[in-house]
Amino acid sequence: MTSARVTGLRSVELGVPDLEKSADFYRDVWGLEHVLATGDTIHMRGTGAEHHVLTLRQRPKASFLGVHFAAADHAAVNRLHAQAKAHGASVGELVAAMPLIARIRARAFNVLVTTGTVTSAALAEKRLPPGVIHQFVPLDAPAFVAKFLDHWRPSLALLVESDLWPNTIMGCARRHIPLIVVNGRLSARSFERWRYFPGTIEALLRRLDLCLVRTAADAARFGALGAPRVITTGNLKLDVPPLPADERKLAKLIAAIGGRPPFTDARSELSPRAFCSCSRCPGVNSTWCSRCAASCTALGRAATPPLPPLKLTRLTVTLLTTVVL
Repeated sequence: MTSARVTGLRSVELGVPDLEKSADFYRDVWGLEHVLATGDTIHMRGTGAEHHVLTLRQRPKASFLGVHFAAADHAAVNRLHAQAKAHGASVGELVAAMPLIARIRARAFNVLVTTGTVTSAALAEKRLPPGVIHQFVPLDAPAFVAKFLDHWRPSLALLVESDLWPNTIMGCARRHIPLIVVNGRLSARSFERWRYFPGTIEALLRRLDLCLVRTAADAARFGALGAPRVITTGNLKLDVPPLPADERKLAKLIAAIGGRPPFTDARSELSPRAFCSCSRCPGVNSTWCSRCAASCTALGRAATPPLPPLKLTRLTVTLLTTVVL
């Protein structure tokens, strides 16, 4: 099948809790012009020939609703409808993207999801919607990326959070595959590091068609490094539905916690110092989540008095150890 080609970005559609205030912001700060208002929707025009470049819809909270591209003809639109690719490196990114993937798939797009870890692959196998294909992301080397893209021939690539793989981005750009960063984040530390290589990061970011980022701080950092189109849409992780759980075990855990205030540490590497600090708070129920069994064992030795060997319970793809103090 011939790969469809997008000829341009047409408009972005956002959900906003305060329609009028948001419209005033984009008019006064961005210089957009009101072109059409219908009920709970406002369309706004830029300086180009498009009827509108931004659509605002009344919603309970800020959300990203869609992005619209221009294609050469109706046949190209049909081919675009049949091809899409989403990429998230590991568990956190994949979980955040799950509702978005499900929504795209529900519109009959073919979706390929790539991740880079074994745990995320196991999660993908269990929770991806029917019909969605999962593959491991190729090594970010020109030959491997080229072979991967030439085989799958995506018409759109969604990069989740901070997965800015240089050869993947350049390979997509050479093939005119639109690139959108979803739930984008850029920490202050990463920002400072990239400032030492301004030419490199700008060369990458200017090939992105759109950056949909979590916070205004992320937007400022992406923009300062050269991303041409950045929109703050909020954090997808805050909109993820509750994770599946064994109802019987969950009820037992809730009963065991009772009325004690809970404290949860969900970092990848657990800190014995933090554990000991929390252990001095009587009546607090502490839940420690780690991907590493060795971290859980270290916590048992750090406690005063030492805890008995901790029972590790696999919860989806994380190791969960609950300690009642």
